[in-house]
Amino acid sequence: MAWGRLASRELYLSIPFEPGVLYEDSYAFPSHLSAVDEVVQLDAALYGYIPREGSLSNPRVLTHPHLEGKLRTIEHFCDVALTWPPELRSLSVWRLDRHLLQIAEFSARLGDRRRAKMYGDLARHALAKDLPWLVGVCRGERLSWQLPAASIIAIVSPRLLWVADRIRRHL
Repeated sequence: MAWGRLASRELYLSIPFEPGVLYEDSYAFPSHLSAVDEVVQLDAALYGYIPREGSLSNPRVLTHPHLEGKLRTIEHFCDVALTWPPELRSLSVWRLDRHLLQIAEFSARLGDRRRAKMYGDLARHALAKDLPWLVGVCRGERLSWQLPAASIIAIVSPRLLWVADRIRRHL
């Protein structure tokens, strides 16, 4: 999300968010990352973010364009990530799997059952293919096991992932 990244104003002016693109901050992220020489991660809560029902990232009603926006973001991310060094490329799949999890969750909430099945199947297949790699990255980089666990839930059932997410938000 854009609020989670500090960068110079010049970077955002030189690579602006694409008008009319859903999830424009996620879409622009790989291009922004490619344009910088150094990245620093802080383990400090510098910004308070409260997800609200009905926002773009948490819509009440999901439509086909929401899922297409996520797929477009994944495709762009893949295109740009292919130019990165191997160590950064391997970690980028972790990020892509987070988008795939959102597609799996969103597909369970889509009103059009035919499209819901198509998106759910696509996300589950990609997550299943990535799972052994993801477990290795989480182990090697000492990352949280939350993403592989959620991936397993999504592979079994995108609807179950959505229910688990709703329960987690109310804890």
